[in-house]
Amino acid sequence: MNKIFVIIIVALISIVLLSCDSKVDKKNASTTPPKSIAPKPPAEPYSFKEFKLGMTIAEFYNLKPRVTYENAKKFETSLFIDTTIAGSGKQAYFHFGEYGTGLQQLSYISITIPKSDFSKVKDALISKYGSPTSTSNIVKSNAMGATFHGEKLIWNNGTSEITAESIGGKIDEADVNFSHLRLDQSKQDQEDSAKAKKDI
Repeated sequence: MNKIFVIIIVALISIVLLSCDSKVDKKNASTTPPKSIAPKPPAEPYSFKEFKLGMTIAEFYNLKPRVTYENAKKFETSLFIDTTIAGSGKQAYFHFGEYGTGLQQLSYISITIPKSDFSKVKDALISKYGSPTSTSNIVKSNAMGATFHGEKLIWNNGTSEITAESIGGKIDEADVNFSHLRLDQSKQDQEDSAKAKKDI
């Protein structure tokens, strides 16, 4: 009889202790804050030489570029400068716009090069920016209906984008374009809004 009594007492004590441990675990679980993962900072915009997408027009002129043409308006400025890309001498087109900040910022750079220089420009882009995010084949035709095959490479870091096409606006030309994704989208939204107003 005494043995049975002792066994019952031991069993009851074990149940009480297990219950206490469970409550402690639940209490600790409810008071421990979940681990938060810090958001990844956005990537820096791409740069062409010392000209970084998103820079203000004042910062641009502080670099003293050789400007050959400028068309300045109230909210935007378009200009060309003499430059080189991978040793190929050309002019580069720069577009600055005001996108609600009160300052004109660099949203787009376009450089047209001879098609014969595309291979070395492509190698230079890969050397500086790494492997392209995507590559694809392109087909373009001239006014005579002849078709030409080329390639298109894109680098995209989520903040900005570089596009290189071995066939540009003309069959014997190639294009390299740098664009700030947020500013360029804002520019497109403004143009679409202006067209819509004219259409009413």
